[in-house]
Amino acid sequence: MDTGLLSAEEFGGPRPAPAILVAKRSGTAALSTPTPPPLVKGVIQADRDPAVLPWVSMAEALGWPAGLVGFPRLVDPGGRANTINGTEYRARDLRGTDQPSFTVTEKARSWLRWPQDGKVDSELVRVTVEEAAALQTFPADYTWQGDRTKAFQQIGNAIPPILARSVLSAVAS
Repeated sequence: MDTGLLSAEEFGGPRPAPAILVAKRSGTAALSTPTPPPLVKGVIQADRDPAVLPWVSMAEALGWPAGLVGFPRLVDPGGRANTINGTEYRARDLRGTDQPSFTVTEKARSWLRWPQDGKVDSELVRVTVEEAAALQTFPADYTWQGDRTKAFQQIGNAIPPILARSVLSAVAS
């Protein structure tokens, strides 16, 4: 039996959240566990392990323009803020589309996308089921069961296929 903590962005995905895997197999599996991660608190690490695939930004994964994505809440007094259309929002709730995604959970159904200029107007867009699935590296034609909320829940609970493929190919060989 072996255990490990793996992150999809280390295998070329646009999502840095870790997945805990437990596997039992006869013999040994040669799964590369690259470290350190290429992105730590929003900073690209120059000295990353060469086995680590470059992470993919939300903009690259989804063909989005530059801007912000998140689930904005008003900033706490004295907290770091992003200002959108004159209103200050908590910086930790928003991320540039040039970075990997937040962890995709059922709450991703409330994510909003802003244009680069930071103005809330007709360009304000809610993240779709298909976009959240793409951030988890699911194919565009993947079929989800149930309503929109259930689809987001399934997407958030799933291990990204790009990570699963890497693990299963190592276990199968």
